[in-house]
Amino acid sequence: MLYFIYNALNASKTSFKIIVMGVQVSNSVAEKENYSNYPQRERKIAERNS
Repeated sequence: MLYFIYNALNASKTSFKIIVMGVQVSNSVAEKENYSNYPQRERKIAERNS
């Protein structure tokens, strides 16, 4: 799923992009459903967006 998003973002020619996800990505507290519980995926997302 993430690679689909990466490919779509790379192919997009718009000047800005908005990504909406069903889980919190930027929350650093690793409880409930957020990407802090999955540090490898959180790093991949951060690396792709920098």
